[in-house]
Amino acid sequence: MLYLLAITPVYVLFSYFVAEFVGSNRMIGWWWTFFFSLTLTPFMGLMIALCNPRIGPLMPLSAFFQTLIIVLSFGSSIIALVLVVLALEAEQGLIFYCLAALGFAGGFIYGIKQVIFWPKEME
Repeated sequence: MLYLLAITPVYVLFSYFVAEFVGSNRMIGWWWTFFFSLTLTPFMGLMIALCNPRIGPLMPLSAFFQTLIIVLSFGSSIIALVLVVLALEAEQGLIFYCLAALGFAGGFIYGIKQVIFWPKEME
């Protein structure tokens, strides 16, 4: 128990640094980077943030990429629901299933947000 109390502030601090120094300069933004760093791991939050483009002028998404984002987002929501069902049936490892489901649910929300708020045409 003492080990968890010692490691948790370090984990949150690493998540904060990833969000502050990488996510705030990217399309994903500070809050989403911090969310993914906390729910998955700071390393995965860093990878997700680095996969997003830097803030700048945006090109419109093609119909193919919009469809791909929607399909991947809904696939992420299905995985989240499966993990919630597994968490309800699990006797041990409940927190792992819940955190993983939360991460996939965040991926669903982020993907749909990108499709809705991405510019539809050049300005």
